[in-house]
Amino acid sequence: MGHLYFTPRRALRAQLAGFRDIWKQSDVPHEAESVVPKDPRALSSMFLLDDVTYEFITCPKCYALYPFTPMDNSDNATPARCTHKVTPTSTPCDVLLWKECDLGGGRTKSVPRLCHLHHDLKSWLGRLLSRPGMEDEINSYRYTPPTEP
Repeated sequence: MGHLYFTPRRALRAQLAGFRDIWKQSDVPHEAESVVPKDPRALSSMFLLDDVTYEFITCPKCYALYPFTPMDNSDNATPARCTHKVTPTSTPCDVLLWKECDLGGGRTKSVPRLCHLHHDLKSWLGRLLSRPGMEDEINSYRYTPPTEP
């Protein structure tokens, strides 16, 4: 939930506090005030907003995808350069996939040049269909075939 519209959790917490303050000043019953949580993670759980996503590193030139793993010395680490070939006999793309980000104080960190976030459709559809009342909504739909003129 920390990435809801790329808003930090701290800002979401402040926004929820603002909603509670507005409700205190209005004519809304005090019981309704307790419905708004203090922590945005509770709101995320309440509305099932945490979706299943997979992050990939993307080559900026040929757009080949590589699973995102931190750069380390293991065999399954993402390569430093793109190894994608258009055909088996062609030369590899060979574009850098990582860039150095300055952290200050002489420290740097390797970060991907381009990322792709993939949302799992099967998981999303399963969550949608498992919501309370969804089966009743589907069953209440009346299909009327189009009539020909």
